[in-house]
Amino acid sequence: MITFALKPHSVLPGENTVEILFDGKVIGAIYPDRTKPNGIKVVSVHMQEKTKEPDFSGEVVIDDGQRSFPPIPSVNITFVSSGWFIDERGRITKPSSN
Repeated sequence: MITFALKPHSVLPGENTVEILFDGKVIGAIYPDRTKPNGIKVVSVHMQEKTKEPDFSGEVVIDDGQRSFPPIPSVNITFVSSGWFIDERGRITKPSSN
């Protein structure tokens, strides 16, 4: 079973990371992408399949990790405000264009 745990970043003081756990063992992490203020990195040597929805228009960069040390693959995601929001009933909604 996949679970998550919020932890302090082991290298960057004041930053947090989300550990990705599989049956209680850390298999990856999610943390802010320091190169883009509106981005995150998902890193893991255990990534097997990386896909995105065909109608997703945002930026997703898949990095094989060969330029980093240690060479850990990552998926880098950049977020952009799209006008969608979560309404008071918890539904994902886009404002009407009146």
